[in-house]
Amino acid sequence: MWAPSPVRMLIYGHSDTFGVALADRSLAWPNIVEAELPALLGRPVEITQRPFLPIRAGAGERAEAILRDNPADVAVFATNAYGFAVTTVANRVKGRFGENNARRYTRLERRINKWTRSMPMGDRINNTGRRWARKVVGTAPDSSYQDVVKAHDEVLRVLARQESLEVVVMGGNKLSGWIQKEKPSLIVQVEAMREMVEEFCREHHFAWFNTEEALLPGNRERSFLPDGAHRNPEAHRHFANLVLPVLQRCAERAMEGAESVAQPTG
Repeated sequence: MWAPSPVRMLIYGHSDTFGVALADRSLAWPNIVEAELPALLGRPVEITQRPFLPIRAGAGERAEAILRDNPADVAVFATNAYGFAVTTVANRVKGRFGENNARRYTRLERRINKWTRSMPMGDRINNTGRRWARKVVGTAPDSSYQDVVKAHDEVLRVLARQESLEVVVMGGNKLSGWIQKEKPSLIVQVEAMREMVEEFCREHHFAWFNTEEALLPGNRERSFLPDGAHRNPEAHRHFANLVLPVLQRCAERAMEGAESVAQPTG
């Protein structure tokens, strides 16, 4: 009996797509998609995720190498403003005390997150601790806005050169309200980057998925974990519900294109 070939999907992901801040990573939206998309397509789906943070020159070469090592029918580029938008204590520790101490601080922060997750008033305790650390130690970003935008442009141009590849680009999330207050330029910069990326998608016929519009309706702040950057399980489920039809259409186009190429002529 003939079995349909699987749709190969490559996600250029980051900490949120991997669900690193979730107690159960299976609740991250890519895992939900991998479980539910095959039934919609009527064929298997193989999703490969690779961690990818385009924040400086050379991101295009890295994106090309990832695609070369992981051939795909559909590529999903989860654009990420994190490099300039989010200032962290860990980056400040790294700048002042070195890489090893920054790693120690990050491990401590994750242990505290795990400890407070199941506590009564855990979110409030967590938020208070974060504010105290940011005030006492200080914060710093990973990169500059200009370098992040240039890195994303490199990646988009690499994807545009690929033949027979359906591309979905995601972006536009302005993060939580408390991060916006801490960095007044955030909204303007994220919007400018979104406009640039969305225009590129229109010109090159990429599918565009607005991640700001995929936050929980009614009160967007309900979407975030205490760190203000990562989605909670409910928000991941909502995200998956919205992105599944987009990925289904792109996968169907990819398979139609592959089948038309495979058909004999003459």
